[in-house]
Amino acid sequence: FYYMIPSFDTSVEPAYLTVFLYSKSPKQDSGGKVSLIQSGKEDYTRSFNYGEEKENFSYMFNASHTHSKRETINNGENKALERSFERTQLFGYIKDEKQIFHLQVMKKQMESLAGMSFDATPLESTLEYLNLHLDYGIDFDEHWHLQVAYDKLKTDMRQLDELPLAWADALGSNQFYGLYQNSTYSGELTYKKTIGSHRLSAGVKGRRKKLDSLTRDGVEVKLSDFNSEGIRTGFLQDQYLLSEKELLTLGISYNKILRNGGIDDDALLQLRLGYIYTDAYWSYKTYLYRTQFTLEPLRRYLNLATSLDVPIQTTLGITQEIDYRTQKHRFNMMFLMMKDENGLLANSMVGALDNTKYFFTVLGYDYIFDANNKINAQFYYAHYEDIFRFERFTDKGGYLSFINSYRDIDFYNGVVWRTNSLDTKHYFDVTTSISWNISENLSLTLKGQNLLNRAKATILSRFDLLRQTPLPSLEISPIDQRIILEMEYLF
Repeated sequence: FYYMIPSFDTSVEPAYLTVFLYSKSPKQDSGGKVSLIQSGKEDYTRSFNYGEEKENFSYMFNASHTHSKRETINNGENKALERSFERTQLFGYIKDEKQIFHLQVMKKQMESLAGMSFDATPLESTLEYLNLHLDYGIDFDEHWHLQVAYDKLKTDMRQLDELPLAWADALGSNQFYGLYQNSTYSGELTYKKTIGSHRLSAGVKGRRKKLDSLTRDGVEVKLSDFNSEGIRTGFLQDQYLLSEKELLTLGISYNKILRNGGIDDDALLQLRLGYIYTDAYWSYKTYLYRTQFTLEPLRRYLNLATSLDVPIQTTLGITQEIDYRTQKHRFNMMFLMMKDENGLLANSMVGALDNTKYFFTVLGYDYIFDANNKINAQFYYAHYEDIFRFERFTDKGGYLSFINSYRDIDFYNGVVWRTNSLDTKHYFDVTTSISWNISENLSLTLKGQNLLNRAKATILSRFDLLRQTPLPSLEISPIDQRIILEMEYLF
């Protein structure tokens, strides 16, 4: 996870956060692996992974199935809220020195808690997703790279309540059985070259998002005129080597967003200036940036009447990161400050405040006693002004973990702490595990998760439609208290 404004060559669209996904490489992880995880009779994961490196190419294949029996949430009714799910995933790739092809298919069936129910008492609330992803990349030479991708998402939504549902497509009804189909096409052509002390990269990218169809109660619904959004991007970036220890980076990106159905098009301009210093012990990074965002297509689709002329959000920010490391110690400190202008939050939430200001800092420390024992610690503090409907809001937390090994036994003990200025509660998520490496090919792990049953909870708001008054909110933790047994076999 990269929490600061990313390099312009990593994303088609503007982003606050970049998630880099890595798959195993047959060069380091050839052969097969079977993993069995059990936490109760109806809570388990089974996975199989196999990879091999041939003379001219390599490949990897993974299949997994998870059946997660989650704790129910008491909503004051005879039928508690469910959030269990079942997920099956197939993933594979094949590559050589110049080309790579990925295939991923994932199906997920889930109980969706309150779903569209205003008072969190649904009679039925389920979702089913089927996602197909394909991508192909090729290096024409050392400078030119082409990549194309296709995503198909099918969403089957079933909602039933005693009162009208909180969803525009339900049209005031108390039931909604909807089937959505979306497709996304992406492509990019990039060029990279080193000229003297300059490392230049430039390119053009494109993406098209489309709502293909909507079926309601088994009948196909005529889509609104706005059902497609296209993004065209051009960028230029220069990394200039000031010295063997210093790097200056400058980037500019222009995005043109085209919409059908009479919805206004938008033009976005992103700027990024950075400086990096590094030596054997110290490193320092700072970035100054300007980035712009527009309202998401889904929010526009649900609120077409208010989506005709939505101002562009402009975010100005600066980040700094200091890192010090020796053989045994590592200390890291990061600061982030941002300010929104014409915040999209205020445009999509009644009563939301505009021009949100953010301050975020993270302090981290790692100490390695020896090859078998180490400690990791982190603390963060976040302060926001004019966010949602609050003039001020603070959030803080951290974690402390110990990793130890003795002969064939590995131990992990950790605690995550969270609190904020809204409820002032202190949340503690305690996790502990012990792994027995029976042989080079077989290991067993016993893990306790959220042992104190005090992990961070999120708030689910409720509303009484008949009395037109708010109801007491529900607190829901995404982390269940559970004991897990895992077996891993390599071959």
